[in-house]
Amino acid sequence: ELDHPADRDDICTEKVAVIMPEPPVKKDGKYYGKFNILDTPCGRIVHTLAKAGFRFGVSSRGTGDVDEYTDEVDPSTYEFTCFDVVLLPAVESARMKLVTEGLETNKVDYKKLLKEDIQKSSPESRKTMIETLDNLGIKLDDIVVARRKLEAIGLMKTYYKMGSINNYVYELYSPLSPSEFFSNPILTTSLLSGIGKQEYDCLVNYYKVPKINLSEFENITVHFSDVYTMGMYPEDLTEKSLREKDKLDLVIDDVLDFDYIQASMPNILNERAFTSSSRKLINRIAYLYNFNNDVMIDILSDSINERGMFSEAEIKKNAKNYYSFVNSTTPKLIYKKKSNIDSGVKNAKDVKEKLIDCFINTSPYDFLKAKYHGGKPTSRDISLIEGLLVDQKLNPGVVNVLIDYVLRINDNKLSKNFVEAIASQWKLNNINDVESAMRQAEKEYRKLNRVKETSKKEVNPLPTWYKKDVKKQTMSEEEVKELESMLSEFK
Repeated sequence: ELDHPADRDDICTEKVAVIMPEPPVKKDGKYYGKFNILDTPCGRIVHTLAKAGFRFGVSSRGTGDVDEYTDEVDPSTYEFTCFDVVLLPAVESARMKLVTEGLETNKVDYKKLLKEDIQKSSPESRKTMIETLDNLGIKLDDIVVARRKLEAIGLMKTYYKMGSINNYVYELYSPLSPSEFFSNPILTTSLLSGIGKQEYDCLVNYYKVPKINLSEFENITVHFSDVYTMGMYPEDLTEKSLREKDKLDLVIDDVLDFDYIQASMPNILNERAFTSSSRKLINRIAYLYNFNNDVMIDILSDSINERGMFSEAEIKKNAKNYYSFVNSTTPKLIYKKKSNIDSGVKNAKDVKEKLIDCFINTSPYDFLKAKYHGGKPTSRDISLIEGLLVDQKLNPGVVNVLIDYVLRINDNKLSKNFVEAIASQWKLNNINDVESAMRQAEKEYRKLNRVKETSKKEVNPLPTWYKKDVKKQTMSEEEVKELESMLSEFK
């Protein structure tokens, strides 16, 4: 646990922070052990502080009889309970060191991905890149994902120029101030869903400015001219083009039809209510909660103040209340893989690979909406998808394959227990990508097929892509038509 409890000897699961996967090993007269930091509220506190450089101590906890003369525990009566993570251990040297494992396995992939660019680079750049390959254990794909996330949250801009040697320019921008961050509904909601209410409130309180009543105080601050005097200087020494603390805003494409919304608002609305800042907030709220035009019209109609203008606080409150009424969890940010087709890189060799790309780059919500022929998924279906993404931590593309598979073998019904049972099995089998999910679906289908043939029941046919080699380059005309029919659902 995090810290020794003051009033109990047993272990409280809510306070658990770390787990020791194997017993400590004795070496040079000392015991060395390894703890895995758990993804629990207390575990996240340990991990955050450890990443910041704080070295926690380790202290054992147990019970036993204490000798009244020596004040030592009788070894024969001692019962060990657990190790706790503490600030000040009884043994000063019993300190933990944060270790990140598993980086070396990425080195080969990194070399392979950068080989082509190395050949195109100048001798000076080639030397730098080779040294980087030798020292870093990170795949290029991971760097690209990290860069796109930094761009998405307004911390970086990227410029690209193609040539015999490709050139990139990266502009770094200052992070938001606490006031700017906590006034952004998308960032605050994502933070809340990621760390929990208790830790979120602690962060907010940490950044709050203490309120002090200054009415009885006198301002005695001196001016610059009270302290300094200027001498003569021969020329203007002010410099230009120096570094500034620039900040970028989140860029979110419009998800609403503002012309339709404005035409549908009540007459009491002031014609100047749709300012650039209010439009930005409304669009972000709609994006955050996945609200359509009609839902936002109802929310905005209830957020008009006595002057006929929008109250930003009321918009946020009403949107949160509406979402909470139909959903049991807070919205989550899910990283969306970049589509090869949309980016202009034509890697899809046939219709089948285009379908795989569709699985990868379509959100589960939009995928299910397409399955419903444009109809909006029910709140029960949305809750089921959230559980697969957040609780089971399945890849969005894998969720799409799972949805498609279940609908086909279960008479177009998404039974919660049935879906979660398959999802748990896929999670245990480490199914992390679309092609693995398709192979697993085919394996389960064949098993189901054998059972049905034994009981002489009709077997539902699976689509072509379950039965064929994904890399195959030729298909029959019927197979092509079947796959193109599936793709047409997502156009």
